[in-house]
Amino acid sequence: MIPETMKAGVMKKPGRIVVEEVRVPKIGDDDVLIKVKYCGICGTDVHIFNGVYSKDKLPLIPGHEFVGTIASMGKNVKGWDEGDVVTADINLSCGSCIYCLQNKPLLCSQMSQIGIHQDGAFAEYVAAPASSLFRLNPDTPMKKLALIEPVSCCVRTFRLSGISFAKSVVIVGGGSMGLLLVQMAKLVGAAPVIMVARRQETLDLASGMGADSTVLIGPDDIAQVKKLTGGMGADYVIEAVGKQETYEKSCRMLGPGGRLAAFGIMEEGQNTPFEFFRTVLWEQSMTGSCAGAGTDFFEAAKLVEYNRFDLSRYSENIFPLERIAEGFDKFMHDKATLKVIIDMD
Repeated sequence: MIPETMKAGVMKKPGRIVVEEVRVPKIGDDDVLIKVKYCGICGTDVHIFNGVYSKDKLPLIPGHEFVGTIASMGKNVKGWDEGDVVTADINLSCGSCIYCLQNKPLLCSQMSQIGIHQDGAFAEYVAAPASSLFRLNPDTPMKKLALIEPVSCCVRTFRLSGISFAKSVVIVGGGSMGLLLVQMAKLVGAAPVIMVARRQETLDLASGMGADSTVLIGPDDIAQVKKLTGGMGADYVIEAVGKQETYEKSCRMLGPGGRLAAFGIMEEGQNTPFEFFRTVLWEQSMTGSCAGAGTDFFEAAKLVEYNRFDLSRYSENIFPLERIAEGFDKFMHDKATLKVIIDMD
C-alpha cells in the first residue's frame, strides 16, 4: 500500500535543507514509483545548496545518485515487477529534437534532470519514466549500486575524450570523482596514470586506487608532470575541480597532440585562459562532459556489479534521512570524506 505522504529532504533556499512531510509523487501511465533505499550527496547537490545551480527551481527535493525498488507502475508499463531493484537515467529529454534523434539527449533544449531540475531522490519515493530504468543485480549491495550514477559520469568522460590504453592520463583534482577517474584510467589501460591534488592524504588514496604517480599541487607541479611524461606533457588531462587555477594548470600539463577533458564545472560566467597559440601549433583539443546518460548507465552498472571499482571508501558515511543537513555539512567541510550516502529507511 503506497502512503499518501512521505518524508523528504527539501532544499528550501540556498543554504537550507530540511526534512518535511510531503505528498508522494503521482505517476503517469508510463511511469514507475521507486521506493528509494540510498541516495548519495553529489558535488552538484552542493552547488544547489550553495545557490550556484538550479536556484530558480527551489524549493526542490534534490538527489540523483539513487537506488531502490519498484513500488508501483503505470498501466502501460510492461516488463517490470514490483520489487525489482533499479536505478534510473536521470536525464529526461524530449525524444524528438535533432539532438535526441542523434542519441545526444544531454544537448536537448528541453532536457530536465531528476533531482536537479525536478524533485529527486532524497525522499522515501521518487518517480521516473519506465523507459529510463535500469535493472540491477539484487545480489549486489545496494550501497554500491547507489554509486552507479557517478561511475556513469566517468564512463561518459572517457567515451567522449577517447582515452585508451598506453596513453598518459593526468587527473587534476582528488575529490570523490577524481579518485573514480583514476580507477577508470587504470581500467582502460592508460599508462602512466598521474593524480594531481592538494592533499597528501588524497594522493596516498590515489596510489592505493591505481595511480602510477602522484603530484602535490604547488609551484613545480607542471614541471613534475612533464618529467613523468618524458618531458613532453600528458596525452590527456582531466580537470575534475572546476576552478580557474586548476584549469590553467591542466592546459599547461598537456603535451603535443594532447586533449583536455573538461569535467569540473566552473561557475557560469567564469573564464580561464586557453593558450590557442600552443593549441594550434601542437594540435591539441578539448572535450566537455557533464553527466552520464543512456548507455553510460548500463555500462556503469556492469562495472559496479563486477567489482571493477574499489568503492569501499565511498560508503563509510551513511546518514539517515533525518540527519541530511548534517550529511551535507560533513560532505562539504570534511576533506577526508569522499561521499555521504543518505539512507531512506
